[in-house]
Amino acid sequence: MKFHSIVLFLFCISIPLFCAEEYYRSNSNGLLLLEIDPIDRHNYEYVIQRTFNEMEQETTRILWKKNVVEKKWEYNYNEGDLSFERYYQNDELREEYNYDHAGHKTLQTEFRN
Repeated sequence: MKFHSIVLFLFCISIPLFCAEEYYRSNSNGLLLLEIDPIDRHNYEYVIQRTFNEMEQETTRILWKKNVVEKKWEYNYNEGDLSFERYYQNDELREEYNYDHAGHKTLQTEFRN
């Protein structure tokens, strides 16, 4: 029993810690300026919220302005590689990008009102 406990302990400490969300001070363009504690996110005019999947790949990036979503980016992956990205502004789809397996942009679509 003691051996199994040691093995379980070693297995648990070998797994990297997974951070599902990160928060950053930002500007109106969505630039990551400084990582902040999630508790402090309401103290800043512009904040970026980044969300990650189980493979630690960024899946969403949200730009908050005074606690209201202003811009949003969604990222989708195929076999570990970024395959497409969507950009929203004021909850409306504005742009969509497709990428090949090497990460090169193959298609850009702009949506207008």
